[in-house]
Amino acid sequence: MGHFTYVTYCNFANIKFGVPKETLETFSVYSLETAKAMALAVKNTANSSIGIGITGQLGRVDPQNPGIKEDMAWYSVNSEEKVFSAEIIFHDGNCSRSQKKDIIIEQIIDDLYYW
Repeated sequence: MGHFTYVTYCNFANIKFGVPKETLETFSVYSLETAKAMALAVKNTANSSIGIGITGQLGRVDPQNPGIKEDMAWYSVNSEEKVFSAEIIFHDGNCSRSQKKDIIIEQIIDDLYYW
């Protein structure tokens, strides 16, 4: 089985790949609920045993989704055995967007290691 990655920088793309429109409308694209829906959508669309969803506002203004609190991210891992999810709040104002992405990935890897 191959690996699948979906990078969706607009609400329409999230919906196209299986995130319910209602989830985006109710909780916004930047939420724990959306991360959970993304993980499930990736798992189902790719027909894989695991799906990971990551969303967050890491410093770029998003004109499609205004009013979102910056420096926050959410992720979820969905497998056949269980689902775990988390919120990350970045308190260091000097942390770059790239560093924030690295922190998210490191946290997911740690979570998978202790799974």
